[in-house]
Amino acid sequence: MTLTCLRMAREHLRVQRFWLVELTSLAQFNDYFLRVYSPGPAANADMIIVNGGLYWLYCECANLFEDPQMTENYMSQAMQCRDNLETVLSNLPYHMPVTLDAVLALNIATTYCLQMSKPSVAWSFITTASHLCQTLGLHSAHSLNIDNPETKTQKLRIFWLVYITEKALSLSLGRSSTFRDEDITAPRLTIDQSMESLFVPRWIDIAILQGKTYDHIYSPSALLQPTDTRISRARALVAELKKIMDCEDELDKKHNDERRHAIGDALHEFIQRADRVYNLSLLALIYRAIPPKKPSGTVFCDECIETAREALREHEKCISLILNSDSNKRYLEMYIQWTLLQSPFFPFIVLFCYIVETSEPDDLQCLGAFVEVLQSTSSSICYRACRKQVLLFKALYDVARKYVEVKASAPGTRITVAGSMGMHTANINPAEPAILLHPSLLNPGPAPSNTAGGYNISTAELSNPWAAASGQQLFTQMSAYGPSVYASAPTQADLNNDMGMDLMGMELGDWFYENHQMLRLLDDGNLW
Repeated sequence: MTLTCLRMAREHLRVQRFWLVELTSLAQFNDYFLRVYSPGPAANADMIIVNGGLYWLYCECANLFEDPQMTENYMSQAMQCRDNLETVLSNLPYHMPVTLDAVLALNIATTYCLQMSKPSVAWSFITTASHLCQTLGLHSAHSLNIDNPETKTQKLRIFWLVYITEKALSLSLGRSSTFRDEDITAPRLTIDQSMESLFVPRWIDIAILQGKTYDHIYSPSALLQPTDTRISRARALVAELKKIMDCEDELDKKHNDERRHAIGDALHEFIQRADRVYNLSLLALIYRAIPPKKPSGTVFCDECIETAREALREHEKCISLILNSDSNKRYLEMYIQWTLLQSPFFPFIVLFCYIVETSEPDDLQCLGAFVEVLQSTSSSICYRACRKQVLLFKALYDVARKYVEVKASAPGTRITVAGSMGMHTANINPAEPAILLHPSLLNPGPAPSNTAGGYNISTAELSNPWAAASGQQLFTQMSAYGPSVYASAPTQADLNNDMGMDLMGMELGDWFYENHQMLRLLDDGNLW
């Protein structure tokens, strides 16, 4: 069956494009395959590459069969390869050998862990891969000059993929990158070197921008900078990102034409829109650092809110393309895996906070559609980890929905959602500014009793059955991670002693912290 899959990979361009991006050719994988299946012991790196590669290869090939029984047989083999991969990963030694194979294997392990919603484990693998890359000199143009063209291409492909993954994950988790851009002199991949796979050269530019977003806006040192400095940096990053999104040079055009030829117009358009959703998510995160121009009932500027809405509109277009395709289930899983699970979906969080602040009902429908899409993939045999995201986002959606319902039934009241982290309070009178108190800035305590003009909602009162059972658990788990490393609630004495304290920076840092704390919840087995 494996030999059949390898032949299918050679004959179908789509399988080649969607398979192992790290590989420069199918023959390269065949070499690893023979090492593992030949008599004698196999290295851990070879086992990871082969079992991870076969897992994804079997999943791709299973979708090419029209016979349900054949599809089931191939998916069964995919699950066996997945179990083998997890066994190898669970028994890796603390120190990995300093080899190119180890770097490739760790990048494959990182991709797998991200698919399985294990971001902290993925971070451990990708940082080790980063250190090995720099030890091997893959970041240095000087050290690469001694290699032959084929080896140089392989090293560049692996290095830039590790770089892209590490930068995205460091921003998602709120960690400093292990790469210093000033130290990197390795050249970019040429169009011929990147044409064999889905690797897009501009992904490198996006990764560089992700690193700048953390360093210039959300790192602890950036949050201590004056507000005007942070706003200026954010606007510069916005201009840079928009330039990347809107510009298509000859390299991009040639790459897009080749990809369209290999995978078809429908799938090509889907991938382009999925990339745009990902980029809009980053743009919304940058805009979050820019306060509104005038005092209002929200902490978000108009550009941030509109970008979040645009991301959800693009999301709906992606779903429309998926539902109109012949392989809609496969495309849907691909979209969830690539665009939504490998990074926090900041537009969802922006609109959730905006709804709680303003009780805006129109945006609630967008959140509901987003949750519905996640729920549609939760039963997939390949992506059962999607269920974690369903539980997490469904809990947030239920809270937002309850706010809107209360506003419609009792306008002019204040409502409080009580959790173990404290009280979430919002004024739902449209004539007055809305207030959203961030959980980590509040003292935990029981919900106050009903008072005139007020309405209290405990997590047990949420109408959704899961939220009633687990909403409290969600808040409890988030509080268990401890106080924010960015900011803690200032006492009155602190405010008196330091009137120049940048409260906006504290609030921004706390918002960013709570976002990646929710990502850490995905590592918790209690959310299964």
